[in-house]
Amino acid sequence: MVEEANGLVEKSFLNEVNSQENTINQISPFAATYPTNWVHNPLYDTYGSTTIEKAGKVTVAAAVSYYLINVTSIYNKFVRSVVAAVGTFFIVNGGTRDKVYYTSTHAWRELGPGSFSPTNGQFLGDYEIMRYEKITNAAGDIVDRNTRYAKSTVIEPIF
Repeated sequence: MVEEANGLVEKSFLNEVNSQENTINQISPFAATYPTNWVHNPLYDTYGSTTIEKAGKVTVAAAVSYYLINVTSIYNKFVRSVVAAVGTFFIVNGGTRDKVYYTSTHAWRELGPGSFSPTNGQFLGDYEIMRYEKITNAAGDIVDRNTRYAKSTVIEPIF
């Protein structure tokens, strides 16, 4: 059954390629050229800076210290102390600028039509995943950049 489905997918793909070669300017929803264009995957993008990391650490430290000092206190006081700690952090460090900024951008593309698993019949895509990482300084100069590629059967980044 699965082998039959894989055969149908391959046959459909080959038929579309042949018909596309024979017909000019015909638009078909099944016609695709591989590899496809890159598709941005913003759900997995990350942005960071030293100020955000420091604020997070101050928040955790304030929360833990407040919990240890006032174990029986109410939730409202706890929230006020955390907000005060973060506010104090930004007031004290308001004049300092980040020295390093980090961003990572993810994208994917199809390398082929995919196939069905012979064991459970689940569709397995034929994808290539790209992760572009960039580190810049406060002046906007690129300090370092790195691009990684990986082949996968799913769109989610695996690195």
